[in-house]
Amino acid sequence: MSASERREWRNYWVTRRGLAGSWKASLQAARAVAVWARRRWGRPAVVPDYLSAAEIRAACEPWAPPAGPPAPSRVPPADVPKSLREWAEGYEDRFRRFLGGSLQRSADPEDYWTLHQFGWLLALVLAGDAVSAEQAREYAGRWIASLGGAVEDPAWRTFSISERLSNWTHIFQLVDPGPLWPALCENMRAQAIHLAGRLEGQVEGGGANNHLINNGRGLYLAGRVLGLEGLTRIGRTILLREAERQITRDGFLDEGSSHYQLIVTKDYLEALAAARASGDAEMEVLAPRLAAMLRACAFFRDDLVEEWPIPFIGDISPDPPPGFFGTATRFWDLARRASSRAGLVVDTSVPWFAARDGADGAPGPTAPGWLSYPDSGYYRWNGARYVAWSHARRRGAPRRHAHNDWGSFEVHVGGEPIVIDPGRESYRDRETGYDCRLTLAQNAVAVDGFEQAVYLKRDLFVPEYLDGGADVECQGGGEAGRLSIRIRGYERLQEPVVHTRTFFLDRDGMTVADAFAGRGEHTLTAAFHLHPDVQCAADGDCAFRLATQHGKRIRLALTPGGALSLKRGGSPATPGGYCSTEYGTRRETTTIFAEYRQALPLTLEHRILL
Repeated sequence: MSASERREWRNYWVTRRGLAGSWKASLQAARAVAVWARRRWGRPAVVPDYLSAAEIRAACEPWAPPAGPPAPSRVPPADVPKSLREWAEGYEDRFRRFLGGSLQRSADPEDYWTLHQFGWLLALVLAGDAVSAEQAREYAGRWIASLGGAVEDPAWRTFSISERLSNWTHIFQLVDPGPLWPALCENMRAQAIHLAGRLEGQVEGGGANNHLINNGRGLYLAGRVLGLEGLTRIGRTILLREAERQITRDGFLDEGSSHYQLIVTKDYLEALAAARASGDAEMEVLAPRLAAMLRACAFFRDDLVEEWPIPFIGDISPDPPPGFFGTATRFWDLARRASSRAGLVVDTSVPWFAARDGADGAPGPTAPGWLSYPDSGYYRWNGARYVAWSHARRRGAPRRHAHNDWGSFEVHVGGEPIVIDPGRESYRDRETGYDCRLTLAQNAVAVDGFEQAVYLKRDLFVPEYLDGGADVECQGGGEAGRLSIRIRGYERLQEPVVHTRTFFLDRDGMTVADAFAGRGEHTLTAAFHLHPDVQCAADGDCAFRLATQHGKRIRLALTPGGALSLKRGGSPATPGGYCSTEYGTRRETTTIFAEYRQALPLTLEHRILL
């Protein structure tokens, strides 16, 4: 039995109290078997509850292909960052090898899916000088010739179809498809019809996830391009209904990932732009929500940071990589405008991926104090010398891409990340994929080695073990503030523990106070993950000196009486020592662990001094 399986087994059976707890654990074990069986032997497609199979069948109506493509948009070449260009060129090389029959599939299926989703080709087209129009047409044409009817190939996975339809729409909005147009239309129609009959529906445990939004965007864009109103109607229905289901009133995607927040906002930007171009007034109801989504994106961004502009809370997606949301596009211009003016009408006259002069979107002054969204579980402190984020997911939220990060935090000092969220490099159901969701893979506290909430590896967090989420109180502003988070997950233990994490913030730094109420002795372990560029050295028995590349000095003073340890470099077996700035990458870093074996009640105080 692997370490991750042993952890799950302990969480199923050891933590619950009394007969009711054993009954819930038994139900969860049965659910685990059911999930495994569905994966092993497959299951019929699930249709969202607001669509019928008959409606989907009726959408695949007789069709006459459009007479010719629209005139391509005249968009100047974008300033594609080096990391994004290297990512795109790497996939271009793999695609050439795939066409030549020499490509060996990697162990991660996401790599193969990304290859056939063509986001890499969109990035190269945006760069202007990286790929010619003839090459773009050739790549799409040869894909149609080799895989255009291979519906059993993994490239025909519904999410990949959604991405491919959307990316082809944008690519040939920028590049004249020429003689490829009839074949392109025929194949896009075949893919869209295949997608409509295999929507991703509901994820395990109830509640839709962002894949269904992506399905809706793919159908909507393809339907508009091809003149298939039935598919357009299905896509519109999905986009409108899932905006209500999955996006909070504050504009946050309710999955617990900052990167997915950017991606889903991008998806809605593309759909609204297509709706306005075609005069679809029904989609205008999305405009206020999209403005809120853009403001939510701006919540994450630190304008002083170039390489690491957002904290990578939760999962990181391979499609598209974070580099897409940079100078190659006008995405952050739109987000800044949305955050600076109330009631903004989102500008879709120029595609989000068309970079242009961003003077209108230049960052303005940031108001000191709290920027908080309690309904969405996100909190940001804007101090005179530093910025800090914390996350406390609300109750009952979908958790497809969330981690055990109640009370986790990230700190940037003067544009340099110091304490970071490590992100996630892979979705593989191996030690490394599972490991990134653990409580100690966040800047959080584990009690007796248990997780804040139980989950089934890649699946949703287990509803029976969520135990109410967290209660949050946010106070103060200007020069001093306080954020208190009562984390309810450890109340499920046989010896219940109530953990309350309180942040005290002022001009000179922040104190992280962890109060534990309960009885008996417990092992309490706190983790602090540092940015790879931060140097760490001991400063006495219970403190560390942190130094940045640009000469900043920070002192991390921990509560005396614990066993302190440093982990440099990642290991698949245990969390810590590495981080991921994008999917598929690992950067070696330093993690500080502080472990205390003491009787409760107890309060630990850790101080970050600037």
